[in-house]
Amino acid sequence: MSAPSGGLPPCSSGVVGMCHRGRLESTRHLLQARHPCRHRDSDRPPARPRLAFRMRGGSATDQPVRAAFLLAVVSLVGLRSPAAVVAQAPPGGDASRVYGSTAPAVFLIEVRNTAGEPVGIGSGFLIEGGRIVTNAHVVEPGRPHLRTGVVALPLSVERIDHAVDLAVLRSDAPIEAPPLQLAVAEPEIGTKVFVLGNPHGLERTISEGILSGRRRLSGRELLQMTAPISPGSSGGPVVDAAGRVVGITVGSFTEGQSLNFAIPVSELRRLLRSAERTDFATALARARSLTEAPPHYTDTLAWNRQREAIRQALDQAETLASNGADYLALASVAKKALEFERSIRFAQAALRSGVADPDSARILMVDAWLIFVLLPDSSQTRDVLMRYLAVVDTLIANKPARVRSHIFRAHVLAQLPGRAREALAAARRAVELAGKDDEETGYAWSTLHLLASEVGTDGDDDDAFEGMVRSGHARAWDWRSHATHLDRREQWAEAARAYLEAHRLSDGRDPDDVCNAGAAFWKGDMQDEALKAFRACVEGYALAQDVDTASLAYAHRAIASILESRGVYASAESHARQALTLNPNDEWAALALAKALLGLERYSEAARVAEEAIRLSDGRYASMHFAAGSAYFELGDWSRCERAFRKAAELAPSETAAPYNAALCLARQGYYRDAARWMEEVLARDPAHPRRVDIQRMIRQWRGW
Repeated sequence: MSAPSGGLPPCSSGVVGMCHRGRLESTRHLLQARHPCRHRDSDRPPARPRLAFRMRGGSATDQPVRAAFLLAVVSLVGLRSPAAVVAQAPPGGDASRVYGSTAPAVFLIEVRNTAGEPVGIGSGFLIEGGRIVTNAHVVEPGRPHLRTGVVALPLSVERIDHAVDLAVLRSDAPIEAPPLQLAVAEPEIGTKVFVLGNPHGLERTISEGILSGRRRLSGRELLQMTAPISPGSSGGPVVDAAGRVVGITVGSFTEGQSLNFAIPVSELRRLLRSAERTDFATALARARSLTEAPPHYTDTLAWNRQREAIRQALDQAETLASNGADYLALASVAKKALEFERSIRFAQAALRSGVADPDSARILMVDAWLIFVLLPDSSQTRDVLMRYLAVVDTLIANKPARVRSHIFRAHVLAQLPGRAREALAAARRAVELAGKDDEETGYAWSTLHLLASEVGTDGDDDDAFEGMVRSGHARAWDWRSHATHLDRREQWAEAARAYLEAHRLSDGRDPDDVCNAGAAFWKGDMQDEALKAFRACVEGYALAQDVDTASLAYAHRAIASILESRGVYASAESHARQALTLNPNDEWAALALAKALLGLERYSEAARVAEEAIRLSDGRYASMHFAAGSAYFELGDWSRCERAFRKAAELAPSETAAPYNAALCLARQGYYRDAARWMEEVLARDPAHPRRVDIQRMIRQWRGW
């Protein structure tokens, strides 16, 4: 690279830039979840390729949205059903007679989300006691409303049984319509039946067919019929020629013709009888049973459905609880169900009502409160924390050997100003009491280690961790946690070795540990160790099923930077490109690539990539402008060269390489006085610059021109 007359080659940079809804349960394992309310397709997984059972429903978007929805003032006026809907009534015969006697008791059920927006529709019918019957899956997505004209009357769920897919609803306002009568027995095969409902939102439609069979599907009894149904029909009544309800429409097979199904009326009678005779023990058993087989956490729809069913079961049991023992049992079930707020409420009710062992209620309260203390929010005020402390202190006074009470006390004290030493003392007491119980001892040591890092000194942190290691209770998670503490303290070598120990204890299952070790070594300028760790990170992710692309991209970028600094430009280019493939917005990977291309003397590419790094970083970093300036210098593009080095000099006001090179670029363009001013800036930044004599000579020469 040639220098201008009387000048010097450009300096190297001293700037371092381091930085439909889901499938139904129970009988619906056989079914494709295409419900009466036919919720939006984006919520529904693809249909199974095999024979599937289609739940009949209609989306709220299947019908025009009315200009306004008027919420009835239900406390002042009742809801009157239209006497008939003539346009849909069939002309004469059994169907006409059945329609006239039953249609006024059939209603459109509209389901709304928490924002009050309609998300689905279905059918329902009135029975004795002012109750409305529909399918459970109709009401699952939100709050049900009874729609007639422009009136939307809110309904509450009185009872629901997901296993048989039935729900009983109630309105606070009277509904003036003759209720339907339930058949005493189910009709014989071949009996004529009629289906009423709201297919696709067409209110009070009737269809006719015969009862064509009785089927047992996935352990549930269903009636097979030929009467046509469509989305929106679910929850509607299936009646005989006398207008008595013999079944409740539920769905149909997606393949074949006239293969439609209804829930037998006997299941509805059973549900109504159980509602009448349910006692606390039965309600509690139902709530407990719902906690015993949770769905997989990835099945969001099934999980949310079960959570809502558990809450309803707990709340129903609460209405039947009559003494402290009942509330205590409820608190225990709620804790198992991870319903911590309910567990606290029930335990407090148990204490108010009186229980033989009040500490049992306090234990449930403390265990539930621990979640809120570990995940504090604005509700955890000093008064609330002091209330927690009063309860746990009473518990410890009565049961001083309970380890988890001391752990909870330590967490509470750690959040109270000025009580950090008490918090650590409580955590140490928990360690002492844990004894030989490995699970409790590990939990106590982890608590002490955590609180020592949060409210103690660095010495407290190290002492807690060393004690845990000596006791043999330091697990991979604890080593990883301590590594993050050391990382915060900028003890890079110790942090890296702690990450590597976590990796060893986890049998190398988490490549992220060696990635973090590499990062700590790199920040500590231990390049050989960093290179080894980052390569192990890349190899580990090559074998892993789950890849953290951010960590892998970081490893490739770090390897590229280290290799580029050692002159291994081709390998550096390869790793930088892999980093950019994984994270195209990584400005530092772009810088590493630009530097590698400079080393390979591919200056046009280097300039383009350096400009991309500048764009990605919004021009914040001097090192990126410097790389661009270096490429433009080699290309002889003196204007861009000067601009880039000038910006680098502005962003790094203590560095001298950028102003030196900016001066050279200006001199090449003949702007000698401007060049001299930049050289003066070099000496102002570093009066003892190693090239001081040469710089002074250039200043005099350029000033003379």
